[in-house]
Amino acid sequence: MDGILPIDLLLAETDPSLVQIELDLYWITVAGADPFAYFENHPGRFPLCHVKDMAEDGAMADVGSGTIDFASLFAASEQAGFRHYYVERDDAADTLASAANGFAGVSSIEF
Repeated sequence: MDGILPIDLLLAETDPSLVQIELDLYWITVAGADPFAYFENHPGRFPLCHVKDMAEDGAMADVGSGTIDFASLFAASEQAGFRHYYVERDDAADTLASAANGFAGVSSIEF
């Protein structure tokens, strides 16, 4: 919208005490945006986050098997405001196996 991303417009034009954002860590990475810049510029606005990983080719991957640096992202949880983490994969062929892999992957992340 006139060169402004909708998420940036929402964050700029809404009251932080009334509007918070559910951030998808896969899609913000795919978009080439810097999640840490969002955390710094809008601290505490992201109480919910989707935790999906990205394969080398950009496709979705089970958490822990891809390239997204969740340890660094989760280390910024306080600044971001993360309180709830939703491990998921939109395109899983075997959803139960993907959920188990995602649980194991997120459980192994140290930060």
